[in-house]
Amino acid sequence: MTSHQRHGRPGERIIDPFGGRFDLMERRIKCVGLSRDRFREDALRMLRAARFASQLEFEVDQLAEATAGKMANKILDVSRERWLAEMDKLLVTDKLRRGAAC
Repeated sequence: MTSHQRHGRPGERIIDPFGGRFDLMERRIKCVGLSRDRFREDALRMLRAARFASQLEFEVDQLAEATAGKMANKILDVSRERWLAEMDKLLVTDKLRRGAAC
């Protein structure tokens, strides 16, 4: 068993190669690998990080947040419908301030 594998219920094994369970316990949103690469693949992930931070009261990893700030203009590469739908979801959360910090 590696450091990223943990046992779930009896008879189950959870394989977690990226340490996601720890990030969940720490209430942290991180990108797998380089945030720059993840945001290039889909710029909408920047807005999703803000929304999830707001909805779930999580913190966005500092590197991902800084990268999103540098790449914010890439959201214009996403169809208007997709980023407006994500913004609508963000704007109706109870903790909008947390998401707005991203």
